[in-house]
Amino acid sequence: MTFRMILLAVLLSLAASAGAAEDAAGYMQQGAHFFAEKQFDKAEQAFLKATELAPDSAKAWSKLGAFYLTQHKAEDAANAYQQAIINDPENPKYFVAMAISYLHQSEFAMAHAMANQALQLDPSMKNASKLAEYIDARQKVIEQASKADVALHQGVEAPSMGKGKSAAAMPMHATP
Repeated sequence: MTFRMILLAVLLSLAASAGAAEDAAGYMQQGAHFFAEKQFDKAEQAFLKATELAPDSAKAWSKLGAFYLTQHKAEDAANAYQQAIINDPENPKYFVAMAISYLHQSEFAMAHAMANQALQLDPSMKNASKLAEYIDARQKVIEQASKADVALHQGVEAPSMGKGKSAAAMPMHATP
């Protein structure tokens, strides 16, 4: 192959990838439109098509993940956010979103790890800090409720939950 042919092949390849990115952006817009119109099946298909056309687009994967979170598909959301992170590992927002998807799956340790990673990338990110605090508080309540449940079943006085309340008196689904 001559230099001109190689150059032409490279330019055509770049043009094709730019076209795919533009098409992916169009599908992301379609997905947002369908979502606003409550046409969720069409929205999902549009977001999936965007990731198919631009598999290295963190934004496309993030939009798909956000869609899945709104549809209560936390595991699918986590998978989409994982792809976003693979394509843009320096974006703390993707780690926060992933933490939320893990939180919806009651995977508190993973949620906490993702929130902490977001804070390592951006220590001033307030929503990541608040999320980590929330996860810590939620884990403490669950731990205390578990101790109270064991104590209740063993006929032992339940540990104190603070402020004059015992864990046995707290509902099992209590949150901070």
